[in-house]
Amino acid sequence: MGAFLSQDAAHMNDYQKDKGVPTDSIDGGMSEFQLWVKTVTDNNSDMKLAIKADEKTPYKVIKKVMSELQDMNQNRYYLITSYKKWRNKVMAKQKESKQKKIDLRVDFTPMVDMMMLLITFFMLCTSLSKPQTMQLTMPSNDENVQKEDRTATKASQTITIYVAGNDKIYYVAGIPNYNDPNCLKETTWGKEGIRKVLINHVTEDGTIPVSTIMKAKAELDSKKLSNPGKYPDSVYNRELEKLKNGEVDGQKIPTLTIIIKATDNASYKNLVDALDEMQICSIGKYVIDNITPEDKGLLTKKGVK
Repeated sequence: MGAFLSQDAAHMNDYQKDKGVPTDSIDGGMSEFQLWVKTVTDNNSDMKLAIKADEKTPYKVIKKVMSELQDMNQNRYYLITSYKKWRNKVMAKQKESKQKKIDLRVDFTPMVDMMMLLITFFMLCTSLSKPQTMQLTMPSNDENVQKEDRTATKASQTITIYVAGNDKIYYVAGIPNYNDPNCLKETTWGKEGIRKVLINHVTEDGTIPVSTIMKAKAELDSKKLSNPGKYPDSVYNRELEKLKNGEVDGQKIPTLTIIIKATDNASYKNLVDALDEMQICSIGKYVIDNITPEDKGLLTKKGVK
């Protein structure tokens, strides 16, 4: 950190880009990464923390950063969900042309004039796009949390999602039975896969919470579209929060709690896709949890790597 602070402002970004921030602990205490975070937050309480990664970044790297933040009770931060997509470039072999080459002279002046007009137009009429973010509130790593402070949900209102490598996704409806690998079901991504599982889930009292809340949200969206003045963002977000908490048409319905667990072979893209499904299905209660030894045993019995 001292080497970084000794740099002038113009070279700090270049220095950090090349060196990175180590996560190894210093003399058994806080890691250098944690010291950086503590220094920044102590000097500016309004500073927001955000995690960003490429789509192919292994989840274990993200998990390490999350764990470092949880260890220092930094449980609220942003996850940037607009990752950079890497595409393979395929170079095709060019065939030699047998046609006779003809010398051509093209006047690009009109095209340049048109481009300058378009650039000026877009500079005046457009705004820069902001990165897509999602605010997360993670559970504390404090082992001394009192029993009465822990949140418990019914089995019929819980779904555990396992995000694995090779874009695989599995789920358990209710509490996992670690002695029965058949409780673990494989599904796919998208509306015909995990989304369909969430929407069609029925609780023990016969309620279909996700489907009910999504219909209520569609009605809320229609009201906002037809009368935007009556539903500014502040009012809309407040009403949407009520729906996610199960307050529909003046009645309280049970809501789903989703536990997301990702293996070390999963990618950042897999994690973001799982979180996107929470937003699409208007699910208000979900948590990213660690894989336990019991989870590993269940996945191994099912042949999941």
